[in-house]
Amino acid sequence: MLDLSLMQELSGEEKKWLAAAVVGAAVADHELVNTEVRYVQEILDHLDVDNKKAHMLELMEQKKLPLLPKIDIKRPLAAKVFIYLAQLTVVDNQLSPSEVKFLKNIGQNLGFAADQIREVVSWVHQIVSVTKKEADLLVSLSKENDSGMTRFSMKDNTETPL
Repeated sequence: MLDLSLMQELSGEEKKWLAAAVVGAAVADHELVNTEVRYVQEILDHLDVDNKKAHMLELMEQKKLPLLPKIDIKRPLAAKVFIYLAQLTVVDNQLSPSEVKFLKNIGQNLGFAADQIREVVSWVHQIVSVTKKEADLLVSLSKENDSGMTRFSMKDNTETPL
């Protein structure tokens, strides 16, 4: 996820914008999981303005999206921010239509082209798919093997049940 040293590269206004965007990513699907709350708290710890922190926590508790205007962040930093926010939307292993809409808005506000935004959205869909496949494999592989499969021995050219 986000390397918090990135926060040192952002201006004060960029940090505030990122904090609001992290809250938005956390509540975009109108649900909160512990991991999302932890990421919001980590980002808010890097803000110097206490009233901004309180406002962001209030929005998160109410599951309301903060206003996120367009922002001019240097392109390499904007890319890191966009990727981080995209990853944050899927920490619950789901990508809802409202999260996709949020990502499109964030991409536009960071100045990315429509095809770049689609590429990021496609990538997070793949993350969800791979994560779900991993969970399915863990369940499947954890079961006792009664599939009738056999193991072939090169040593004596025999097959034995697994």
